[in-house]
Amino acid sequence: MKVVVVCEDPQLDQYTLQPLVAAMMARLGRPRANVEIDRRERCRGYHQALDRDRLARVVDRHKHADLFLVVVDRDGDATRRGWLDEVERYARDVLRLDQHLLAENAHQEVEVWILAGMTDLPSGWAWQDVRSEPDSKARYFEPYVAQRGLSGGVGRGRQALAREAAGRYASILRRCPEDIGSLHHRIAAWLNHP
Repeated sequence: MKVVVVCEDPQLDQYTLQPLVAAMMARLGRPRANVEIDRRERCRGYHQALDRDRLARVVDRHKHADLFLVVVDRDGDATRRGWLDEVERYARDVLRLDQHLLAENAHQEVEVWILAGMTDLPSGWAWQDVRSEPDSKARYFEPYVAQRGLSGGVGRGRQALAREAAGRYASILRRCPEDIGSLHHRIAAWLNHP
């Protein structure tokens, strides 16, 4: 099975999403799924990641993909889900019958999914505050990366931390039910009834 992920900042998001989506697919019984981040479009921001022409190019370029995931940040915008629903409707017109596309937004920012898999978050942080902060990357993720001494690491610390978090995927599901949990269950439904 081939899974292609479209994100709003592939330069950095690839390091978060590739290991976490691979862990998700393994949990869904597809441990050999080939999870690839589309980096060719070089999206910068959710508008570009949701652009129909770009998505059509991604689908055309990855003709053998089974599943496309469009993953963007919500950034405090409660209307973002409507945009994602529109992308899913559009995809029905450009995908083969044996392909599927699902679009999801991180409740605020995808970096929070990494934090959800960590066991050593600062004791003064309330998880609900982390989840609800629209700028959670700057307020929580980047200070945590600095605390761990990984700011100069690959993907500004994302690669090492996302791999670590992927090993605790159950914790991420439990802490992030409305976004990664929703995506997980929607993929499971598709796998069971393609």
